[in-house]
Amino acid sequence: MQIGPYTLYSIETSEFALDGGAMFGIIPKPLWEKKAPSGGNTQLIDGRLEPTFQNATYWVQSENWELANSPSEKDAGSFMSDDWSVLEENEMIQFVDGKESFLPGIENHLTYGHTTGMMHPIIGDSSQKLIYMADLIPMAAHIPLPWVMAYDIHPVQTVEEKREILPKIVDEEWTIFFEHDPVFQAAKVDFDGKHYQLKEGVTISE
Repeated sequence: MQIGPYTLYSIETSEFALDGGAMFGIIPKPLWEKKAPSGGNTQLIDGRLEPTFQNATYWVQSENWELANSPSEKDAGSFMSDDWSVLEENEMIQFVDGKESFLPGIENHLTYGHTTGMMHPIIGDSSQKLIYMADLIPMAAHIPLPWVMAYDIHPVQTVEEKREILPKIVDEEWTIFFEHDPVFQAAKVDFDGKHYQLKEGVTISE
């Protein structure tokens, strides 16, 4: 997909399993199992930790970096230093403060329900916009307002953050990009007057 000067790709870097009950929180299993039937930045090469993408630059929210390096007991299992230590050592990390734009043509939306200072880059031009949903809406099944993860540190806030951004996504026909969906790379969203829901899947790259 091309948006302005940026060519976008959906890159599958690894596979891992998460508990379905945790991914869908309060949503009963008979509902979520119909929608989601049950690596990353670094890799080990000859026993040595190496960046997976040697030429990449990683833009990291300062607030989230602080949490990652001093996590609570609850968050400690989510922040593994092997995921970023070699990136820092190789000076591949650039820090972003607040909602400042870090690249031309890219806006920066922040949320705090899932984790502190989670970034949602918005890439746009005169004809279209795409927002990276990260863990605010990790899968198409999480589009409805109450469908949030048990991993969220503030699930009620997650619902309100979805309530804030989804009307703009629908009204302006943005594409939303998923981080964890096994079927859809991205999608358009529909609102039927009562519920937000998947309108159609969007392919970012083959």
